[in-house]
Amino acid sequence: MNTTIAQSSDLLHEYTHLILGILKSDPNLRRNYEQLLDIVSKTNEGKEMIKKLRSRYDTASEMDLMEEAFAKLFSNHIMGKMNP
Repeated sequence: MNTTIAQSSDLLHEYTHLILGILKSDPNLRRNYEQLLDIVSKTNEGKEMIKKLRSRYDTASEMDLMEEAFAKLFSNHIMGKMNP
């Protein structure tokens, strides 16, 4: 989704997308993928992130926005960054 603006510091974020892609593509793991996105979409932080991303990626699907929010929030958390 954001390959034109990705930086080397975004490596964990991009790996998170790869892991989510594996979960999404495997019928046995698809429910785990959906549960992760559902969790993030119900938190205040997740809702705010999705809202912000929606204005930036106005043609993205809701699932794509939720996945992007998850990847951003997860990678920032692991790296000890505050989420914008």
